[in-house]
Amino acid sequence: MTPFMTEDFLLDTEFARRLYHDYAKDQPIFDYHCHLPPQQIAEDYRFKNLYDIWLKGDHYKWRAMRTNGVAERLCTGDASDREKFDAWAATVPHTIGNPLYHWTHLELRRPFGITGNCFLRQLPMKSGTNVTNCWRRITSPRAASCSR
Repeated sequence: MTPFMTEDFLLDTEFARRLYHDYAKDQPIFDYHCHLPPQQIAEDYRFKNLYDIWLKGDHYKWRAMRTNGVAERLCTGDASDREKFDAWAATVPHTIGNPLYHWTHLELRRPFGITGNCFLRQLPMKSGTNVTNCWRRITSPRAASCSR
């Protein structure tokens, strides 16, 4: 069986693979649909944790969480960043068929090297190795920076 997500994910033709791997892969990220405020990028803001960079301003993820029955305090309310992250992690398996499922895998594969089909399946991830390593890495000076 073909792995869920490989280095050629969504690259269906030889031309697409060559274009991406030979020219685009090592370019800076040009994200025209980013949920990060431009000021944070310009000021090289240091993100506190995965929630801060990944969920804090993403209304698409909040909508999926609400649809999954997650309480508002865990979407945009007064819950801790970790509680909100765990609520998102518990929602991800229910997003199969929604682009959020693929985006989530890409967003954790590219910067953190996490691979596998639905690595968020064992939930909540309060002490999971993957999420613990990501939280540590995002707070390191290089990883927490907006610049590469």
